[in-house]
Amino acid sequence: MIHIMSLEKGGYKVVNLIPRENIDLERSILEKNGCTLVQGSGRTTKEVIESAKDAYAVIASEQPFTREVFETLHNLRMVSIIGVGFDTVDIKAATDNGVLVTHVPDLITDQVADHAVALILSLIRRIPQADKMVKSGIWESRMNKWAKPVPRIRGLTAGIIGFGRTGRAAAQRLRAFGFNIIAYDPFVKPETVSDVDMKVSLTELLRHSDIVSIHVALSADTRHLIGEKELRAMKKTAFLVNVSRGPIIDEPMLCRALSEGWIAGAALDVLEVEPPKPENPILKLENVILTPHIAYYSDESVIEQRKRTVEEIIRHIKGLPPLHAVNPEVKLRK
Repeated sequence: MIHIMSLEKGGYKVVNLIPRENIDLERSILEKNGCTLVQGSGRTTKEVIESAKDAYAVIASEQPFTREVFETLHNLRMVSIIGVGFDTVDIKAATDNGVLVTHVPDLITDQVADHAVALILSLIRRIPQADKMVKSGIWESRMNKWAKPVPRIRGLTAGIIGFGRTGRAAAQRLRAFGFNIIAYDPFVKPETVSDVDMKVSLTELLRHSDIVSIHVALSADTRHLIGEKELRAMKKTAFLVNVSRGPIIDEPMLCRALSEGWIAGAALDVLEVEPPKPENPILKLENVILTPHIAYYSDESVIEQRKRTVEEIIRHIKGLPPLHAVNPEVKLRK
């Protein structure tokens, strides 16, 4: 029988699996509510199991939560994910073992949308190339001599794949620059969206877009959603942007597409393997902008995410419904 001590007795052990030098923020909130916070590690399944032994809840981000983890950690009642994505968590296994999984999907919408737009503008206006050129001692303002294509932004078509929070926020921002917006999302009914053309298939979106921006969660259905067929469907003058998850794009095929000129360029905040290995060919391509998975970041959002993650644990302990449950069918078990 699972035995969990009451809140008043201070028997709730919470393990933080996110590498941090300082967890005073999380500790201050949890200890006020009868919890003990312990720093752990979780790069592998074995490490997760060892670190989270006897834990009531864990704070996590991209650690592996497999069925083995859930079937081994008999006291575990909750996994609180600090970010939006939960693709490293076996949700069915968590549900089967009575473990609630929560995430924080609503605090970084603006940051991710802003980053996507910044990458799009940088691609079109060739900002990284211009910066590199000037710093190497070359001053050449006639862009037609060193950068093609450089289209006028107003009137371009931006195709948004995934029209949830961040997709809609990105579309709103792009519209202000004069982009025409089309979107593809099989989970959104076109008739519910009045200001964006959603009556297009994925292939049609790729064929008609000058910019393709990805805003979908990683799942079995979206893994390698963009592969050879999709890349070949895009315009040769088009740009691809990904601020979601790396494996949504078939990265070796993208490298080929960029090297052989199937598309004009790409900007990626995420890669299939992070951090990338030094020999990854995408690091050597001139028509790619890379950022190190920072689209979520702002000074304010990081603090708010950390607070929300531990507050979800407190809500669960007190028997209150979570704000954002991945598997809400799981109920508190004493």
